[in-house]
Amino acid sequence: MARWMARRMTDRMIGEASRSLSGIFCQAYSNTMWLSALRESDEDAPRSPAPSLDRLDELVRLTGAAGLTVTTEVVGQRKALPAAVDLADYRIVQESLTNVARHAGPAAARVRINFGERELTVDVDDDGRPPTSNGIPQVGSGNGIAGMRERAVALGGSLETGHRPGGGFGVSARLPVNGAR
Repeated sequence: MARWMARRMTDRMIGEASRSLSGIFCQAYSNTMWLSALRESDEDAPRSPAPSLDRLDELVRLTGAAGLTVTTEVVGQRKALPAAVDLADYRIVQESLTNVARHAGPAAARVRINFGERELTVDVDDDGRPPTSNGIPQVGSGNGIAGMRERAVALGGSLETGHRPGGGFGVSARLPVNGAR
């Protein structure tokens, strides 16, 4: 009986240790993915504060100066965000607007930020024409969409992209604001 109890206790302890190590591994992996999504390996350490949604108006102004018409809409009560979420959302908007300028031809873009209770939603839509090959809409072969998706997933969120039925292209990111990784 004592031997059976000892084995059962040992098996339980091994199981608990395994689950703990698995959780630690998952968190470390998530942090590594998050860091790799935030900074290329050949970049120097940042010398100024990280951009955030507080600089959205400046981003829109600069994008407008480059010839792209951008409208913004902020829905919900603006609140302080975890720094990683704030940076990721800014970068997703920045990359989305860059993609509109590069690929959509003459277009207008709409940025919609929705501060929900548990998540922040960022939608960037344009009304441009997609690049085509033999009349079939093409998605770029660069790292922009993949990088946006990595940022979102690393924080426990999601990113959806695609051609819109009425024309144009859309990006929709959902990131948790409470308990973000």
